[in-house]
Amino acid sequence: MNAQPNAPQVLNRAVFVTSRELEYFTAKELTLQTGHEPERWPEVILKELVDNGLDACEGAGIAPEIIITLTADAITVTDNGPGLPAAVIKSYLHDLTSGGDVDSTTVGALLSVMRAESKPIKPQALGVIGQERLRAWFAAREIELATFEYRRTADVDANGLPFVCEIAFAWRSDRGQRQLVTGINWSPTLVDPFRSLSRYGIGLADLLSSLHADPDCPITFALHLACPHLNYTDRGKSSLEVL
Repeated sequence: MNAQPNAPQVLNRAVFVTSRELEYFTAKELTLQTGHEPERWPEVILKELVDNGLDACEGAGIAPEIIITLTADAITVTDNGPGLPAAVIKSYLHDLTSGGDVDSTTVGALLSVMRAESKPIKPQALGVIGQERLRAWFAAREIELATFEYRRTADVDANGLPFVCEIAFAWRSDRGQRQLVTGINWSPTLVDPFRSLSRYGIGLADLLSSLHADPDCPITFALHLACPHLNYTDRGKSSLEVL
């Protein structure tokens, strides 16, 4: 009796597809995307929508009119910005694509023109909040203006990028704890983004403590940074990389 050879085994390969919805519909991933815990997501959403409206109106040269509507389960922000017409978006995509693929020649020509027409930006062109506006903000909060101090630095960093840094300081009459107020490019931040200052090896809060402005000191310290290009240490853009 002749033995029959075993039938060859066949390896069946299966391709698994993971939906990218997991990046946006889980608490863990959304925390990474926003840089904030779930309890602060309403604030993050509101700030982003208001910033978008302000930017749109500024670009159109019109005074912003922003309406915020809060309900039990929704936040609605409307503005009077022009928006971007669908026809314009379609024309941009048409000009930069060829047969559904990106036309590298067209993109290269566009970048060449942009480089040729671009000029270095002077720090002064970035604008400032200014001493008087910050003084008025401090005054509205019953802070001792006799102790108010303001400093501004406008310069170019090691990479040739212009920046403007403004700080303001004053003692508080309520004798409360230290208050840090921070902002980047005219937008207030929900948390202190200057938590890692590589030049000093510590963050802003610890730097102030080293200057005897401890957390229990009744002061208000404001810091605003304007720069056309910034690097962040997290995906949620809540911590800035500052040299």
